[in-house]
Amino acid sequence: MSGRIRWEQAQDDSVLGYAGTIDPAAFKILWLPGAGDWWLTSNLPGQEGKRHYGDTSDEVKPAAEEWLAEFTASLGAIFPKQPQARGPLDPPQEVLDKMAARGMRELTVRRGGKPPGWQDDHHGREV
Repeated sequence: MSGRIRWEQAQDDSVLGYAGTIDPAAFKILWLPGAGDWWLTSNLPGQEGKRHYGDTSDEVKPAAEEWLAEFTASLGAIFPKQPQARGPLDPPQEVLDKMAARGMRELTVRRGGKPPGWQDDHHGREV
């Protein structure tokens, strides 16, 4: 399975794993000095409290990929084992990037100038 999680080093020496554009991190890898292990945790809905241990941080990352695949499958999404190669009729990546940027601008305008990810409480008031 190819990497669908973006891993970044955190200031506290943990490693954070981001899935797509979701923030905060979906996964966290910590060193447990007392146990002598690396510890992977999940913040995905329904998977809170999941743990996986390994000798290296790279050793636990495949478990995060599996957990992400389980989570997306529960929503009806399916990740192929290997990403599909781009076909000759697919638009160039630059065109796709421009389309995505245009869509974000339109979404912001439709939301009254609020950027995507703006949080409202359950009563429609800004939080």
